[in-house]
Amino acid sequence: KALSFYPDHPTFNYFMIISSVETSQYSEIENLIIYPDFLDDISIRLIEKRQYNLAEKVIEQSSYYYPGGENVINNCVGQITKLISNEIKAKNYEDALNMLDLIMFYNNQNPEFYRFKIELLIELKKFDEALVVVNEILKRRPKYPLLVFEAEPSNDNFGYEFYLQKARLLNILDRYEESIETINKVIKLNPKIASAYKIKTISFYYLHDYKNAIIQIDKAIELDPEKSLFLSIKADCSFKDHRLKEALEQIELALKLDSNIPENYRIKARILLFMNKHDESLRTINKGIKKFPENPDLHETKSLVIYGNHMESLKALEKAESLGGKVSLYNKAQLLNNLGRHEEALETIEIEINADPDRYSSYEMKAMILMEMEQFEEALKFNEKALNISGLSDRDSGCIKEQILCNYAVYLAENGDKEKGIEIAEEAVELSGPEWASDSYEAYGDIFMVYKEYQEALNKYEKAKKSHIPSIEINLKIGICQFELGNYEKALKFLETAKYQGEHTVLTQEIDKDGNRVQKSIAQKEIIEEASKYITKIKVINANKM
Repeated sequence: KALSFYPDHPTFNYFMIISSVETSQYSEIENLIIYPDFLDDISIRLIEKRQYNLAEKVIEQSSYYYPGGENVINNCVGQITKLISNEIKAKNYEDALNMLDLIMFYNNQNPEFYRFKIELLIELKKFDEALVVVNEILKRRPKYPLLVFEAEPSNDNFGYEFYLQKARLLNILDRYEESIETINKVIKLNPKIASAYKIKTISFYYLHDYKNAIIQIDKAIELDPEKSLFLSIKADCSFKDHRLKEALEQIELALKLDSNIPENYRIKARILLFMNKHDESLRTINKGIKKFPENPDLHETKSLVIYGNHMESLKALEKAESLGGKVSLYNKAQLLNNLGRHEEALETIEIEINADPDRYSSYEMKAMILMEMEQFEEALKFNEKALNISGLSDRDSGCIKEQILCNYAVYLAENGDKEKGIEIAEEAVELSGPEWASDSYEAYGDIFMVYKEYQEALNKYEKAKKSHIPSIEINLKIGICQFELGNYEKALKFLETAKYQGEHTVLTQEIDKDGNRVQKSIAQKEIIEEASKYITKIKVINANKM
């Protein structure tokens, strides 16, 4: 109504434009007059509404009014920065990137805009593109920012932020040597940037050079001894270098400095787990979960801590998954397989294979699952694929093919095909070679046990015992054969040995108070009970003779 009386009035036109923008009636705007005083505000509003074509027209128009060809982008850096920050906080990464593309067309000098663009590309996992942007800004602002404005702008008074960002991106892209080379340039110019040593630590960490990683993080700690993150990184490096006692000391210091970092609980729990301090490890991870219940990494670590309890371990892994965590599908498939949920295990490992078809361990897991499903021919096929990808021999890969053949042989015998079972068992023996064929000879013996041919079974079991690394059950099986053949004295000897082995042979490692590894026996209940049963029978037979 006002415009009908005063069509050229600047303020009335401005109000009408703002009303049109806020009510999304963008077609009305082109018919209205935008006066210089309002170009900034209208441009920002149009960008915020993602009306980039209209915004571009207003920005172009502003170049005619500002002296020296300046435009609204140059004059509204603060507002634009806030606008993009809000989009990033809301995780509207694509929208923020589109805004930046428009803005940087008119202003490709501001380092803050480059910082945003790099951050957005990283969030979108476009790491190669982010590296291109980093290299572009490095040509313009290699030393940015100046750290202390009052001081003389010498080399050691600059932060080299984009060089640091470049090194981080090179690490993400697995180009660790290049990252170290980039960081070395920064350290040479300014040796007082603690984060430079942190980035260099990470490079060495992923190169598995943990000793050099510790040297670098020690330099970061020297510059900033109160930073919990540096201590937790050192703890992780020490852990990887098998310096468990030192790793535990460092992570406890990190937690003392800052108990609000979830990663610190995860690292401490893993260290304690490898020190076989399972109760302490579980208490630590539960404490972390209580404090940060929505942190998926803590739930995944709990899954590892309680791995022996397959059901609870799977629950923890699925909780991590439900919280958006990236979990090991290999571990999930293994847990499902252990729980007898073979179809789900197979489905899970196939997702992993589709995501990374060159990881041979996934094919090994698929072969093991198929073996449990008694699909032995398929299992052998996928094990062969794993060997082809890895280039390993069957023995180097854990003798999975031998395991499949052994299970296949006994399965055939149990299902009435003794001849085919013996053929498969002989193939397993030939695969391993007689000196290493303990499992194969044992399976061979198991075939004869199915048919109660105890002498033939005994012959194979004795060959298994003479091979390298016979199973803990071999003395029990020999003892049972001798018993069934009526050789009670010989049987007693092997059964007593089997019982003793069941009580003492299977060991675990623990760490004593001085940080030294010590071994502890784990009783094998089934072996002990079975051996005891036959020992009792022999004692009864001997008593009746008397």
